[in-house]
Amino acid sequence: MFDVGRDIFSVEVDAQLMHHVESSYAPTMRVDRYLVQPVLLGRPPNNLYSGTVTLTCAACGDDVEFQVCSVIATRLRWTAWVLLTLAGVAAIVWGTVLAVQAGGSDETGAGWIVAGIFTVAIFGMLWVTEFGVGGWGTRFTTSPHGLRLLSRSRTAEDPAATG
Repeated sequence: MFDVGRDIFSVEVDAQLMHHVESSYAPTMRVDRYLVQPVLLGRPPNNLYSGTVTLTCAACGDDVEFQVCSVIATRLRWTAWVLLTLAGVAAIVWGTVLAVQAGGSDETGAGWIVAGIFTVAIFGMLWVTEFGVGGWGTRFTTSPHGLRLLSRSRTAEDPAATG
């Protein structure tokens, strides 16, 4: 399984709620500053697809809602993005084979290659950012709030989980 040092299929999601404080500009870049609040989101039981969780931002006091998917729903969403990404890779390979067979004389495989590149770009991004939580600011940081997965989830074996 694809592992980036975190378990996205655990019953709890160890995340951080981010509150946008300010943006500063340098000649070649923009720097955004956030206040970070650690949160632990519990997943709903597997007989439900998802449940709504309301978090209160410690910086501004606003309530922010997110949809937290169950473990099975998270696994299904993640698997769908992986399969669609692999379908894009297959389209690129098929388009390359068609182009080589045609000797590059026409645009036989070009459509497959272009479609495959777009498919890999879109669904590959969804695949690597999927952690089973949906809502405004979960895939891209938005103002004033965003939610990000921490590098590791809390498990019973994790010493940081005990306190």
